[in-house]
Amino acid sequence: MKRKTIPLVSVLFFCVLAGLVLLQLNWLGEAYDMSDQQFRLNANQALEEVVDRLEEEEIINFLFREISAWGEDTLSILYASGLYMDPRLASIQSASALIDTYGLRELTGDTFSIPLKEEPVEPDTTELLDLSGQLMEIVDEFTEASRANRFVNRIYLLQEMIGRLIINPEQNIRERVDFDDITLKVRQELDKRGILLDFELSIRSGQQGTIWETPGFSMQRGRNKFMIQLFPNDPSPGQNQLIMYCLNEERYKIRQMGVFGILSITFTTILIIIVTGTTIYYGRQKKMSEIRQDFMNNITHELKTPISTISLASQMLADKSISNQHKNMDNLAKIVLDESNRLRILVDKVLEISLFEKSKIKLNPTKQDIHDLLDNMSENYYLRIHNAKGRIEKDYKAVFHYAKIDEIHFPNAISNLLDNAIKYSKGPPVIKIGTYNDNDGICITVADNGVGISKDNLKRIYDRFYRVSSGDVHDVKGYGLGLSYLKMVIEEHNGDIKVESQVNKGTKFTIFIPQNF
Repeated sequence: MKRKTIPLVSVLFFCVLAGLVLLQLNWLGEAYDMSDQQFRLNANQALEEVVDRLEEEEIINFLFREISAWGEDTLSILYASGLYMDPRLASIQSASALIDTYGLRELTGDTFSIPLKEEPVEPDTTELLDLSGQLMEIVDEFTEASRANRFVNRIYLLQEMIGRLIINPEQNIRERVDFDDITLKVRQELDKRGILLDFELSIRSGQQGTIWETPGFSMQRGRNKFMIQLFPNDPSPGQNQLIMYCLNEERYKIRQMGVFGILSITFTTILIIIVTGTTIYYGRQKKMSEIRQDFMNNITHELKTPISTISLASQMLADKSISNQHKNMDNLAKIVLDESNRLRILVDKVLEISLFEKSKIKLNPTKQDIHDLLDNMSENYYLRIHNAKGRIEKDYKAVFHYAKIDEIHFPNAISNLLDNAIKYSKGPPVIKIGTYNDNDGICITVADNGVGISKDNLKRIYDRFYRVSSGDVHDVKGYGLGLSYLKMVIEEHNGDIKVESQVNKGTKFTIFIPQNF
């Protein structure tokens, strides 16, 4: 695929993915809204059913109390007002002497009652027989009339009880509601509708405020609260409200969306992650390719110089027209040696690339004296630093200065720090090398007085092929591999590396190597 085609395909692919994701999100939004509406409907229906049950139970309890009140040891005759009225009842009703004597306490046009006394009185036999005869006639006639109007009388009885229920003075809400019972009813109604969530309840009155609430109830925002009026069918309904909200409501709604909703979310998320990861990987590979190309351009330029120098020195040595006295053999030998070393370093840098491709370095650790190692490396760099009119300062504070290290890779890694300290110095290089013990290991510090590294570049100094001064500018030679190689070697030793730097003041690297590696 051509390089110009790749960005176009990538943009097209992202557009298709974005459309697919938008469709999925739209479908998920609609499914969530439907789940939310169903939840609200079920919650409201549950509260309505609770309120209906409370009113029904209150009416049933009232009727039972009324019927129980009529169950006394009393002989009562009831009939519809105006349906039947014997004039003899009126004459009996006016006989106050008989009422006082025989216990006829209440005689109206609707009810005729004779309470049964525990201690009967001694009545006058003649009067009692006469009265008894009259009463028997009335009762017989009334019984015949009652049979014809039995159903009418029952209706009247119910009407009377309903009337008493309606005109019953309003009770306090605390007396009308059992709080434990209402909590149980709400739990039952929610369970019937599949809402198996914990909930909080509160009963509030407009004038009295909070009447009762569960311990965890809170009126804070962010919750869907459901409110309903208690006893809405009272002749004069009060301002008593039942308030409820459920805990973990979102979990219920998502569960109601079903397995397909969850799978849709999962697959969409995985697809986004895969595409994003692929794009990031492609971007990194593309950038790596550009850096690699930049590296090849740089190293090609670097290879030309020593090859040309060695070739020129060889030609001078082979030229017969120049006498050996004028050839300055020592100088030519030194040039060949220096340029050969330079070529060796370049070859080593190229070989380091293969190590990065494998992302693994095979170490052969042996116990080494870190101080001796640093002294040897300082001697190797003495000539370069001396020629630059610089110096090396040592500050060895480590008491235990032995560690297991690879005798090839570890010195090469430290060499990268010394190379950078010399290359990036602003003037005569001053390199400070120190050691100290910390956390069962040894720390090595290398500080310089160079140009320093900015915060933006400091984050990327360990990236492969990354150079602070990139491009084809060769005033500071480098290949962007030294610090990457350093970090890889230190990590393979189970160590750690930290860097501190200030622009125009210098840089300090701290390397930690465990002694028991």
